[in-house]
Amino acid sequence: MDMKRFIGPDMRTTLRMVREQLGPDAVILSNRRVAGGIEIMAGDGVDFGVPAEAPSAESYPAGAASAATLSRAQARHPEPQRPVAAARAEAPATPVPSEDFFAVRGEIRELRALMEKQLGEMRGDKDPWGPGVEGLAWRQFTRAALPNDVVRVLVSSLAGDTTEDTLAQALSETLAAAIAEAGDVVARGGVVAAVGPTGAGKTTTLCKLAVRHVLEHGPGSLVLASADAARLGGADMLRAVARLLDVPFLAASEGESITALIARAGDPDLLLLDTPGISRRRPEDATRLLELAAAGVHSLLVLPANAQLAWLDSAAGDYRPARPVAAVVTKIDETVSLGEALGVLLREGLPLAYLTDGPEIPDDLHIGRAWEIARRALALGEAGEAPPARPARPAVGSSNAARIA
Repeated sequence: MDMKRFIGPDMRTTLRMVREQLGPDAVILSNRRVAGGIEIMAGDGVDFGVPAEAPSAESYPAGAASAATLSRAQARHPEPQRPVAAARAEAPATPVPSEDFFAVRGEIRELRALMEKQLGEMRGDKDPWGPGVEGLAWRQFTRAALPNDVVRVLVSSLAGDTTEDTLAQALSETLAAAIAEAGDVVARGGVVAAVGPTGAGKTTTLCKLAVRHVLEHGPGSLVLASADAARLGGADMLRAVARLLDVPFLAASEGESITALIARAGDPDLLLLDTPGISRRRPEDATRLLELAAAGVHSLLVLPANAQLAWLDSAAGDYRPARPVAAVVTKIDETVSLGEALGVLLREGLPLAYLTDGPEIPDDLHIGRAWEIARRALALGEAGEAPPARPARPAVGSSNAARIA
């Protein structure tokens, strides 16, 4: 008995191989698709006692073959005894995994291991969305609208012994520890400029700083200046405040450089300089920012808390050439979250100098305290509203006038 296994790239080629080796009377026992193409099990028709009219490799169609063909042929021409090999050949063949199958399975396992490793690194080797303290912390920081990359760092910084009972305090302490404080920048004197996008609150912030300084130190040591010569009436508010405080005021003329404007101011103890918002379409605006940095001006980047994260990120990038020494977060009373502004400060590595939370001059200006803004940010995220009002402040002029109660 001669039964052989043939593998070819397609049915036609495999049948030709069967015909060439076993002759035109070969009997097809089974066929199936394997990794290498088409597999055919065939035997010599003489060994199986199949007459010439039975289907053979010569007359077999180019479609799918089956062992049932042999059964029908033998039913028409019964034999006293069927070969055992033929009976076994009729049994369905059990598929054997190919080498490609094992290779693909190995690649899938490697890919899964790589993804698990990367997810572990992204989450700081903790499970931010799972149960437990880490999951709760992740959700609380996310509710405060902090960016995901900042949340990941904060969650990984939580103390290992934090429990659900101590979580609220731990969240405030962790967020506050990440926020740097610049202190009272204006109290150090020199040239202090407010930079930032149009509408961020630069001029109003400088007015509050000017009034507070005059109430504490008198008008003799202060000069106000505006470099906004492009906008119609851009310097009017600061000019009016200077008149009320009885302090000198300088406005830049068309084309005058910031260095020349500072030189005109003489050598006061404190020069507060207002700047216009820049336009990306005007290269001269970017040149002014570089001029501020070259002149040694202490620039304060003013960012409104009620702006979107993408807008704040873009603003921080636009004013990076001015090399701001600290940030002012304004319009806290007009926002439902503080996480966006804090996220930008943490990404840029900018310390917090001042906060403003209303239009009152100078009462609504405060020296930035990390614990205070962290508490307010988490309170807004938890309850969707600002925390309870602070106690009344001491009278303006005392050493605690700018302190947040």
